[in-house]
Amino acid sequence: MIVPRLFSNPGSKDAEQCIREIMMAVLEKDKATIRKLATELAEIAHLPIQKQEAEMWRRLNRLEPVKVMVWINESPWADCEEAAANIGEKYVLSLKPNPAILAAENWNLDAARQKLEEDLEKTKGCAVEVIMKDISTCRRQPHRLWEWANIATKLTERY
Repeated sequence: MIVPRLFSNPGSKDAEQCIREIMMAVLEKDKATIRKLATELAEIAHLPIQKQEAEMWRRLNRLEPVKVMVWINESPWADCEEAAANIGEKYVLSLKPNPAILAAENWNLDAARQKLEEDLEKTKGCAVEVIMKDISTCRRQPHRLWEWANIATKLTERY
C-alpha cells in the first residue's frame, strides 16, 4: 500500500514518486471532469437562444432599440406562481431553487426533481432561467451537483 511508505520515509525517492503518481491520477480525473463540463458548456453555447441573446446584447451596446432585458430575481422562498402571473413574458424570471436540497443528509433526487418541476410548471409561459447558487455543502458528494444539473437541464428543455 502506498500510504505507509509515504509516512515511513517522507524524504525518500519512493515517497516523491508516489506523490507524483497520486497527483497525476487526480489531475487525470480532473481533466476528464473539466472536459465533460466544457463539452456541456459548448453544447449550451451553440443553442439558438444564445445567438439571439448575443445579438440582443450587441444591439444594446450599439445603443439600438431592443426588447427590454430585465431579470427578476426570485429567492427560493418567493411565491414563483404569483411572480409568473405578474411578469409573464415581459421579463426574464431567475428561478433560484433552495440549495438546502443538496445539503440534506440523505440525497433525494426525486424530491429535487419534483420541486423543480413544480416551480417550472408554475412559471410556464414565462422566460425563465434556473440558477442553483449559494451552495455551502453537498456533503462531500459532488455527484449530487451533477445529478441535479442533469435533471434541471432535462426539465428546462421540456418547459
